[in-house]
Amino acid sequence: MIPALVVGAVTGLALFVLVYALIPRRVGLARRIAAFDAGRPPALRPARYPGDGNESALSKRLGAALARFCAEQGWEFRSLRSSLSLVGKSFENFLATKVLLALFGLIFPPIVLAGIGFAGVHLSVIVPVWAGLVFAAIFFFLPDIELRQQVEKRQRDFRHAISAFLDLVAMNLSGGRGVPEALMAASEIGEGWAFWRIRDALANARITGQTPWQALGVLARKSR
Repeated sequence: MIPALVVGAVTGLALFVLVYALIPRRVGLARRIAAFDAGRPPALRPARYPGDGNESALSKRLGAALARFCAEQGWEFRSLRSSLSLVGKSFENFLATKVLLALFGLIFPPIVLAGIGFAGVHLSVIVPVWAGLVFAAIFFFLPDIELRQQVEKRQRDFRHAISAFLDLVAMNLSGGRGVPEALMAASEIGEGWAFWRIRDALANARITGQTPWQALGVLARKSR
């Protein structure tokens, strides 16, 4: 009885996905913007991340397809993108990792239980099905847990860097420098990713005409 229900549920889900895919949908603004962004020259596309070069071709294609699908649906994931930017990972790579891990978790228990079956231990069909669903759910959320831990570590590091940065600014001000010069000089003394972000924010502020404290305020909000 239970295997029949499982087969019926999977068949019904497959038919729903097929019918949903065949229904013509109006092209929305988000989809047009996503298509325009995909067609822009490489120089104008969003910056890549250090980890992107280690991705496989399958992961890149899958991540790009998933990101395009999210853009077509109008799903922005602003908080997630901000966290990924803080740790230096791309949105496409994160999505591909989640899906691939979920697929691995889905097929891993049936493979293990099939090996046990060859050893002479026979289990019900429903056992690998439920085990695969449970493992798929667990593996799907593993990247989120790892990302949260990395974000918390980066935020601690950033707070320590800001404390050291302010001390350096105070020393430069006491030496007679103006506020903009003291900020830039202090950012050039420190090392690490946090000071690199501070230098980048101050340099962009000078180009765009923002005040240094406005740029630092934006950086602080992004690093929360």
